[in-house]
Amino acid sequence: MRRQFLFAVLTVCLSACAPYQRYTDAEAFYAQGNYERAEAIFADYAKQPNAKRYEAAYYQAVCLAKTGYLEDANKILANAARFCDDRQLRMKMLLAQAEIMRRLPDLPRAEAIYADLRHNYYDIFTPEMIDATRAEFVLVNPLGSDATVAAIDPYLPAPLYRVRLSTTYVDRASALAATYRLAASGIETAVSQNHLNGRGVYAVQIGAFRNRHLAEVRAEQARQLGFGVLILEVK
Repeated sequence: MRRQFLFAVLTVCLSACAPYQRYTDAEAFYAQGNYERAEAIFADYAKQPNAKRYEAAYYQAVCLAKTGYLEDANKILANAARFCDDRQLRMKMLLAQAEIMRRLPDLPRAEAIYADLRHNYYDIFTPEMIDATRAEFVLVNPLGSDATVAAIDPYLPAPLYRVRLSTTYVDRASALAATYRLAASGIETAVSQNHLNGRGVYAVQIGAFRNRHLAEVRAEQARQLGFGVLILEVK
């Protein structure tokens, strides 16, 4: 009888601990960059009524976004934000939705979300949170585009630190070739066309940050790949 009782207690304990052990596995896969496996575990966990349900939904969406499924990620965030009663986490979900809209790009919707954050979360919302969310949402295989350039700056207050490759390219194909190398290492890029001495040249931007330290970290990542980098302060 005593043995049966102990077995029953052990079974209950293991059942209670199993989801959290799986959540730890998901976090480990996420840290390793194995977003497909992490997403599957987060998705399973987000379906269960538990304390980490909405946090799991958030990271499921991050994993989907990192692997290119932006629309799917947005749907998960929109649904989770409706029911999440943790105000801080709900704000984080809205920030993530704004970042997805910025990448699609759907700037009017992104701007509307930021306006909502400033109005309804003014007591806890800070511009640094934008940097943190963008750092988390760096895509695995992002492609530079002119559309992304217009979307990078509008919501970051001055001073702004733009991180760019020091090389300018005479043709777009060469600029894109550089972005592919950077993208393979998880560095977000955007290509813009400028004019120098009456001719068109292409510049590659690899980030825009309000925090100088984050700009330096991004610059060092590119230098490790052999690129020359400039950090331009915009006031």
